[in-house]
Amino acid sequence: MTAVQSRTVDITTPDGVADAYVSYPAEGGKYPGVLLYMDAFGPRPALFALVDDIAAHGYTALLPNAFYRHGRAPVVPLPASLKTADEQERAAMFGKIMPMMQELDQERVARDSGAYLDWLQGFEHTAPGPIGTAGYCMGAGWPCAPRPPTATGSRRRPDSTPADWCPRRPTARI
Repeated sequence: MTAVQSRTVDITTPDGVADAYVSYPAEGGKYPGVLLYMDAFGPRPALFALVDDIAAHGYTALLPNAFYRHGRAPVVPLPASLKTADEQERAAMFGKIMPMMQELDQERVARDSGAYLDWLQGFEHTAPGPIGTAGYCMGAGWPCAPRPPTATGSRRRPDSTPADWCPRRPTARI
């Protein structure tokens, strides 16, 4: 594994500006790109560490805030530990998260994905070629949403509907 550099960037989408976290090997150069779709809790230190780990293995990795329409990350304040949050904390948190999750339909995810992929392909530390895609929990099916053929990592299904979006199917290895 190698040292990484990371930073927060802004990505213009058809619906606004998404904040995102990008990480890449510190020695410079261009590396294959990976787009990581977040879970329902959004960009946070645990996901930043995952993106940094991907980058440490020789990739340029991008983690966009899919809830950007509601503000910059963190959109919903999280308890100090998700594992130890009490029932009331969890109910309040999911009361805010669920409406945002429900509005992320296949059309929005595909539209946003195009902007994320365009940004990643144009980034100075991304090598030319296909972009790997992966999703974590809520985002696990998003790599299956219709997108440009320059993305790889899961099967492209232009005929799919939200109900059959590769639910919880693991994506191909990068």
